Amino acid sequence: MNHPMSARWRVAGASVLAALLVAACATVEPMPATEIAAAKAAITQAESAGAQRAAPVELLAAREKLDKADAAVREERFGDARRLAEAAEADALLADRRARAAKAQSAADELVRSNELLRIEAGRNAPR
Repeated sequence: MNHPMSARWRVAGASVLAALLVAACATVEPMPATEIAAAKAAITQAESAGAQRAAPVELLAAREKLDKADAAVREERFGDARRLAEAAEADALLADRRARAAKAQSAADELVRSNELLRIEAGRNAPR
């Protein structure tokens, strides 16, 4: 038995579902200009820190992801562009940290060498 009230509920439910689908499809992500700018800045910072030498793999990955993000923007795939730009920034930050860590380690190694030379000189000049 079909009850007239259940038919109304089905029509109302279908109408609500259709409205939700239209609203979901109408949502457009904005262009990720902020994320792309942040990735570019992070890459520049990593380069300044010496990442070309200390973290070339990470720096290259950041550049490649940024290039893909730019391509996604041109194709208006803003969600993909945002994710790629964020990943590029993360890779660039890692490259920057590795470069800075390498510099710090180099400075620490130099201090150890200097201290050892001072000990040797102090031993030579010590009265016997």
